[in-house]
Amino acid sequence: MNSTKIALVADSCIDLPKEYQKAENVRIVPLNITFPDGTTIQDGVDITIEEFYKRADEHTDLPVTSQPSPEQFLTVYEELFNNYEHIISMHLSSELSGTYNSAQLAKQMLDSDKKSNLHLLDTGFASLLEGFVYIVLLEAIKEGKEIKEVLEIANEQLNTMSTIFTVKTLENLKKGGRVSHLSAVLGGFLQIKPVMEIGCKTDGKIEALSKVRGRNKAISEMVSLVKERATNIEEQTIGIMHSIIDDEAELNNIVQKVKDDLNPKDVFISKIGSTIGTHTGVGAIGIVFSE
Repeated sequence: MNSTKIALVADSCIDLPKEYQKAENVRIVPLNITFPDGTTIQDGVDITIEEFYKRADEHTDLPVTSQPSPEQFLTVYEELFNNYEHIISMHLSSELSGTYNSAQLAKQMLDSDKKSNLHLLDTGFASLLEGFVYIVLLEAIKEGKEIKEVLEIANEQLNTMSTIFTVKTLENLKKGGRVSHLSAVLGGFLQIKPVMEIGCKTDGKIEALSKVRGRNKAISEMVSLVKERATNIEEQTIGIMHSIIDDEAELNNIVQKVKDDLNPKDVFISKIGSTIGTHTGVGAIGIVFSE
């Protein structure tokens, strides 16, 4: 049995750089993306994020995202139980994806002793918000904390973290069926930009916070809301998740605004991956914080 008794499984929607995914006790299970021409890729495995957005832009229809199969999870769990006593398997919101359900089905296929040592987490989060929880749990496991304490830390994260975000257009979210309930609230005007959230207050759903006219006002509104809601922000590492792959100057300006207006301890920047990016489209930006 490995001296580290706990393994950590996550799906590819944690949207973290590869260096955060290489620990010996970690497995990342990729979601699948099928393009309109019928070809399927694995999120985070087969092509870069930039290549994905370029390829998605070549089609008028959205790619289709799908969760890993229960068999994929079962293979990972069985392998890890050869070397680890406990597994924490954490996944993006079950309101947005069937990934957590696939993990649950895989759990039912395990022997009873393994079942009790597999701890499934429906984070209710997505993208870097989910990734921040992953980083905290991985650190707790590295420090040698017992399973009960690691799960308590997870619960604390899930009850205090949020992302406030905006997109350049609602089209992808509408086509993907993720914001049909928001359409009436937000309207369809080209210059109306939605400010939305997902996190500890939204029960795994994407909720509308406000609508403003123009991109710059949407960014300012996001920063203001974070400033209003974040606790001890000068002691926090703030996350910036984005799919701004076509305007480095804009991204740099947003990062600088976050630093200037919020004055956090640190800023962590990560690209939105292919699965989440299918639904947000190019130009999405979000701020991850603790409230």
